[in-house]
Amino acid sequence: MEDPTRPTEPTRPAPQPGSAPPPGQVPRAGDPVVARPAAGPGVVSEVVPVESILERLDRLRFWSYFGAAAATAAAILGVIALVIAIDARNKNSDSSGSGAALSNEVSALQRDVHSLQQDVSEAQTDANAARADARSAASGVKRLEQSTGDAQKNTTDIEQLKTDLSDLSDRVDQIEKAQEQASGGGP
Repeated sequence: MEDPTRPTEPTRPAPQPGSAPPPGQVPRAGDPVVARPAAGPGVVSEVVPVESILERLDRLRFWSYFGAAAATAAAILGVIALVIAIDARNKNSDSSGSGAALSNEVSALQRDVHSLQQDVSEAQTDANAARADARSAASGVKRLEQSTGDAQKNTTDIEQLKTDLSDLSDRVDQIEKAQEQASGGGP
């Protein structure tokens, strides 16, 4: 059986230390997290690594599968115990022997079945909670990816504005020099 905790996608080569994804590209699992200074109040300057969230999702998926498998096994054991109890009851009615002993065994089996049903119910509740947590975590990952994409776009826009400002400043300097030369060389 395949290990549910192992990733199903091929792994990417390890990133070089200190390298970051190119501007405009959303970081993926395995990419280093580069902290950028905050652009203003209320801006988060630290980003949770995507690989950490993916690892949590993998563990959550594994435990939800495990809970579902445990619930299924408990249900099967309950059915087996019930069949044995019914068979014992049929044998008890056929023979006139030790009816009290068989009755006690049937009662014990019924208690065991009831206990197993409670365990199955608890396991199903845990599995449902794990599924809800997985859905919540998945939506958090989507929001994080969207936020990262927006941050990358903002960084690209800021770099473009810096370049435009530098070009404009150079042009103003050229115009001032041209005016000084046209007015006779003096300031």
